[in-house]
Amino acid sequence: MDDVPARGPGARALVSGTALLLAARLLTAALALVQTILLAKTFGTSSATDAYFVASAVSLMFAGPIDAVLNLAFQPVYVHSVESEGTAAAWRIAAGVFRAGLVATGALSLAIIALSRWISPLVAPGFDPAAMAQTARPM
Repeated sequence: MDDVPARGPGARALVSGTALLLAARLLTAALALVQTILLAKTFGTSSATDAYFVASAVSLMFAGPIDAVLNLAFQPVYVHSVESEGTAAAWRIAAGVFRAGLVATGALSLAIIALSRWISPLVAPGFDPAAMAQTARPM
């Protein structure tokens, strides 16, 4: 006989937590779109805006996967911890995940800053030397 998965407060918490994360991601994407539109409308097209968009894309390209992995791994562990060990233990896990994400993102940011001179030509090969230097600066 097939086992039916348990449905209860834990399942509801998982679904509502997933819906909340989805809503937050959609809001973030919408705000990023608005930001891009406003920047393009305000500053138009120039080497400065090109440099800004490339530098922003590079940081998001590296930080995005860290964020996704932490979110995908965190939620089930958090819900399981709330159900089996209580809220205090779950918040200790959340604090640890937050610290790990902060350290990983900080280390990645420092690496991008240190390597920006070599990363820029890889992501913007058509830029002239002045635009390339400008791209490396905001990274």
